[in-house]
Amino acid sequence: MNTAEHTRRRKRRELTPEQKQEIVEAFDLFDTDRDHSLSYYEFKVWIVALRALGFELKKQEVLQILEDYNIKEDGGNLTFDDFNEIGSS
Repeated sequence: MNTAEHTRRRKRRELTPEQKQEIVEAFDLFDTDRDHSLSYYEFKVWIVALRALGFELKKQEVLQILEDYNIKEDGGNLTFDDFNEIGSS
């Protein structure tokens, strides 16, 4: 396990069943092609939505997520487990 993975896992908090269901529903909303992962473009839409809802995500934070989870314009998708990990940290 690399340092980034260790840090992400350490920050994880317990979620209620309702919060877990909300994460599933959010993932499904942004997984527009229903391939059970978020492409680079679906990820970008998710980030725009978070910002519109008032979450203050700095460009460097977004770039770090892209790097940590190997999400690229030409491939490399965000899985539900990754999405869940990000959403619950």
